Amino acid sequence: MLRDNKGQWSLIGLIVVVVIIGIMGYYLLPGLGGSTSVPAGNINGTSAPATPGGVGSAPSPMDRAKGLSCQSNLRQVRDAINMYKQGNEKAPEALSNLSSYGVSGEVGACPQSKSAYSYDAASGRVWCSTPGHENF
Repeated sequence: MLRDNKGQWSLIGLIVVVVIIGIMGYYLLPGLGGSTSVPAGNINGTSAPATPGGVGSAPSPMDRAKGLSCQSNLRQVRDAINMYKQGNEKAPEALSNLSSYGVSGEVGACPQSKSAYSYDAASGRVWCSTPGHENF
């Protein structure tokens, strides 16, 4: 009797697929040994290129995510300031005046350092004082 082997994986074929997936994971995922360098002008706002390991190493994925979240928070606060200016003809005296515009305590602080954003009421300018976030 002959068996029909259509649709079955051979051991060699399975090993080849596992090796290919492993190689792709190694090069594509930084945690498995892939590239961790971040180009100049990286997400943390520094302009120096990162070097693997040691001083000046690339920020962790969590730090990069918190940097993106900080940028998003600042964008929301700036949008709320602009909406406030349109309705009141002037900038708010404090960021706490923006609660009706969706700026709560969580949005009004850097997710990385947990420090409140700096605000200049005269100009309506808001910024993050966390090191590396100065250019956000």
